[in-house]
Amino acid sequence: MRPPGSAALLCGRGNGGVGGMATKAAARECGAPGLLLLMLCAVLDAADGTVTFSDGTAWTGTIALASGAKLTLHDGKAVRTLDPAQVAELVFAPRAESMERAFSMPEPGKPIRVETGEPYPLRQLAVRVRLGDGTSLAGNLYATALTVLVGEEKRKLPLPSKQRGKPGQRLDQLVYVQQVRFGDVAEAGAKRLRVHAAANDELGAAALDGLVPLRIADGTVDDPLASPVVWAMRVGAQAAVGWGGDDVALRPRIQAAADQLDDFFDRKEVVAARQAGDDVLSLMRLARERHTTDGPSRPWHVEVWRWRLDGERSLIAGRVCLLRGTDGKPPELVLRATWANLAPVDGVYVLEGFP
Repeated sequence: MRPPGSAALLCGRGNGGVGGMATKAAARECGAPGLLLLMLCAVLDAADGTVTFSDGTAWTGTIALASGAKLTLHDGKAVRTLDPAQVAELVFAPRAESMERAFSMPEPGKPIRVETGEPYPLRQLAVRVRLGDGTSLAGNLYATALTVLVGEEKRKLPLPSKQRGKPGQRLDQLVYVQQVRFGDVAEAGAKRLRVHAAANDELGAAALDGLVPLRIADGTVDDPLASPVVWAMRVGAQAAVGWGGDDVALRPRIQAAADQLDDFFDRKEVVAARQAGDDVLSLMRLARERHTTDGPSRPWHVEVWRWRLDGERSLIAGRVCLLRGTDGKPPELVLRATWANLAPVDGVYVLEGFP
């Protein structure tokens, strides 16, 4: 079994290709009111970009749109047509999720519903669009597709507005496209915010809307597009995480659900848990104790997991990595409430009070 950091597992990165073409059915759907309509039907100027998935894998290559495209969107108030060459980034996040079961009505005329088979996941996706001038729009995406060419390889990948998984599949196993960065357009229009922090061994951040990892480099961080940000900073054997609120009564339920998961990490500790709208977010300290194919490496992560509570069931729906290591010793975590709702001041995030 490969440890995280490989292309196929959470928090990893890899190279490959994805692609696809919009269908006539998708074009017909574009008439629905109140929805963000991204009709990707023309060729975007070729430029290397990156598609990142909700399980942490990524494909890098030349991103193009299908022939003749116009970018038409409805933000809930008006229909707008955009120049596709000005689209810098798409960021997707679940709008609604549930676990459903197939059912039958065995007695005609009677409202008796008999559920059959294992539960399967359903998801609806919302999207935020960042333009090359740094402005952004938000709404719900109707089905379309991208083409990403890596070397000589081209693969198809639709961008659906809805997903339906297989019976027995978990929500987190129903992988979706989380972020698309359109190469040169993304870099030219990228809004980078500065970060002021003490000297540290590792600094991590993620946008809580969709649990999208944010790139930190040269004292700057990606624009989270109005999303709250969770911060983590490690110094030696201690790490601080921006976290507001801890529901002590909720923690045992989430710990029991985490213990039941078949996961790469066999030691899973819920450090904190809190309600976040319809979801529950948990701060996780994870370690791999069983043998891995990387010899003496003993990977650990600090992650945020997203859960959906469905009656008595606790369903993991997403996760993002903040900190990682390979020495088998995840740091002791300190919760910093002042970092939880941190907003940039004059374009600067200031992380104070640690170490």
